[in-house]
Amino acid sequence: MKSKSIDNFSNSKKIGRTWFVGTFAAVLILLIVFSGNILRDQLISEDFPLSKQWSLSLQGSIQQLSLAGNQTLLVMTRTKLYALDSTTGDVLWKHDLHWQTITKPALAQNELVFLTDGQGISALDLSDGNLMWQQPVYRAQNAQIAFVSDDFVAVSYRPYLNVYEASTGDLLWSKPVCREAVHPYIYGNTIYIPCYGVTAMDARTGEIVWVTESPDRIWNAGYSDGIMYSSPNRRAVIAYDLESREVLWNTPLKSERVQEFKVAGDFLLLTDALQYCVLRRTDGKIIWCANIGWKMQNPVIVMDIGYIFNGPQTVVYAFDATDGTQIGKLTLARFAFITIYRQLLISSDDMLIFARGDNIFAFGEEEK
Repeated sequence: MKSKSIDNFSNSKKIGRTWFVGTFAAVLILLIVFSGNILRDQLISEDFPLSKQWSLSLQGSIQQLSLAGNQTLLVMTRTKLYALDSTTGDVLWKHDLHWQTITKPALAQNELVFLTDGQGISALDLSDGNLMWQQPVYRAQNAQIAFVSDDFVAVSYRPYLNVYEASTGDLLWSKPVCREAVHPYIYGNTIYIPCYGVTAMDARTGEIVWVTESPDRIWNAGYSDGIMYSSPNRRAVIAYDLESREVLWNTPLKSERVQEFKVAGDFLLLTDALQYCVLRRTDGKIIWCANIGWKMQNPVIVMDIGYIFNGPQTVVYAFDATDGTQIGKLTLARFAFITIYRQLLISSDDMLIFARGDNIFAFGEEEK
């Protein structure tokens, strides 16, 4: 009888502990969600060099940002594409999207906006959002606009690459090019495809022009004026002239796989899992590197000041672009449990634009 009483008491303690832990966790989650909703429009500035020009809340979590020139801001959620006036935040037009597993930024060229969604690839009129043409794509849920030029649009859905006529949407060719997703580059009438080496193909016909082979996979690359920047072996950053097929410079730099290469004027910005570096494009000299967190993303430069998101995209850091001195930071008062790479911080000539949740903010020099 005594043993039974002890067992009952022990079970009661276990039930009590379980109830306490469960209740505490539920209350904590509610507090986080509640405080996140209350504070989601609040930004905490610590010597941040820019001030808020405008902000806007949209329906649905913002997935990607991009610019069409300096005037039109393209904002993608899971179900809509919005075009905003980048100087005022006014909504110019919006376009309904079909669900897509992976979202990539919409890209604009020659007054057209190109995007993929769960239905295929579409081209919209930049001025009013009217549909100009649309084409179905196999595995549209995973297809993404890889590159656009004046004449061509490249769509990647591994292992295939499709190339379309930009003005009409006619499919020019479709070929398997690499086992994984690729980051091609169209320069003139040639499309360059990095994988294990680089393959150059005629952009209109898909015929191979030349091939270089390498044991190292080129996972990410940046491009400008016919130059490809990459780090295939994780021990150096390389500038490669695609027309002459010559290495212009090779800068030793240990990395955990570079996530981003971005060209900003005379600078090359790159991020990997542990650091953010600024290199000089002319000779590859490392100007400075900073380590302020894990998987920093979306580096940009606005008026000689560098900005970058931390990994969870909850803090924007500001650096002197010339020497890497941290100038200030802006904290977005909102929690983030799961973060994936998205382009949520971009810049025009004189403005910094970023998004968090369903909110978008634009910062500039003068406060309105």
